[in-house]
Amino acid sequence: MMASPILPTTEVDRGIELTATYWTMISIASAVLAVRGLARYTRRTFGFDDGFMAAGWVSSPVACLSGRESASA
Repeated sequence: MMASPILPTTEVDRGIELTATYWTMISIASAVLAVRGLARYTRRTFGFDDGFMAAGWVSSPVACLSGRESASA
């Protein structure tokens, strides 16, 4: 029997789609965080959980961008 030929693999660069999805999700998260922060501020109920949400929101782009730089090197 003859071995099946190895088909060439085609790699598709999905960088543009991933970047667009990432920034779309960051925009939605920013809007939700802003509305929640405004509601909590007007009711004077801003707490530790809101601070943790803000810290996570800030650290997400930092973590993704730092990983992107190390991956491309």
